[in-house]
Amino acid sequence: LYILLLKVVRDLEKLAYLQLLVDTFFVTAIIYTTGGIESFFSFLYILTIINGSILLYRKGGMTLASSSSILYGLLLDLHYYGVIRPIGSPLDYAVPYQSSYIFFMILANIAAFYVVAFLSSYPSEQARRSKVELQAKENDLIKLEALNEWIIRSITSGLITLDGERRILLFNPAAEKI
Repeated sequence: LYILLLKVVRDLEKLAYLQLLVDTFFVTAIIYTTGGIESFFSFLYILTIINGSILLYRKGGMTLASSSSILYGLLLDLHYYGVIRPIGSPLDYAVPYQSSYIFFMILANIAAFYVVAFLSSYPSEQARRSKVELQAKENDLIKLEALNEWIIRSITSGLITLDGERRILLFNPAAEKI
């Protein structure tokens, strides 16, 4: 499905957000089908957050940490209050759990989501900054080469440059006339 969307959608950033948010819903569905509160698959959110941080930098990582926090918290609250009964849950209700335990689980996971988003986005932010700096240096180099070329062509006396083996590397129009 994602490959088909890649051919249709032109804004790749929006497509990446869509894919990662859909992945977050899939992770929520996995947790739902494996027991809700009892499920140990909440770590799958972290994988999606890492992907978001790599592809969409810090903004994407934090967006996915937020959506993961909301979906995970909502799932656990709905299960605790008996609004939903996850498929893999052995209990009809979540009474054996105290509200402080549920709160702790949600809070610990939310903290982990945001820490992972921040830490995993650090290398991608560094790479983005390096890419911008490299592009700026490349533009400066192109401008310097153009200036050098203009100066060499503008000199009225002949100019010839040779390499170590006395092969001609460069000569200006005045040298060509001579």
